[in-house]
Amino acid sequence: MGQQIADRNNPSRQLKVNDDGSIDVNATAELIVKDIQIGAVELKDATTDVRAIVNSDGSINNTQVVVVYGTRIDEATSTVTYIGKAATGSTTSTSVWQVQKIDTTTGTVITWADGNGDFDNIWDNRASLSYS
Repeated sequence: MGQQIADRNNPSRQLKVNDDGSIDVNATAELIVKDIQIGAVELKDATTDVRAIVNSDGSINNTQVVVVYGTRIDEATSTVTYIGKAATGSTTSTSVWQVQKIDTTTGTVITWADGNGDFDNIWDNRASLSYS
């Protein structure tokens, strides 16, 4: 079950960390955390680049951050091109890549690995991934 944290100065501002680790900044909850004796804590939702920061005073800041991605382009054939993005420095054999396929066989069709833009694919497997 996910965890929820309320801003002690404004209990209607709440943060929910879902079971999958994603962050729901607008969640409502009955749980109000009081008197946390820690420094600021940053929680990041990897799929949207939204970060929620629980400050040492209990207030919550959420910010949209700009992430610079490393990009790979593979012109596999004259009609198929793969484009992959991941955090700069990521290895091509780890499942941290967003991969899209551009097929110009009949017009231009752009599809995504697993049918979504999640950063959970392996670039090295791009040709064998399922696209929609």
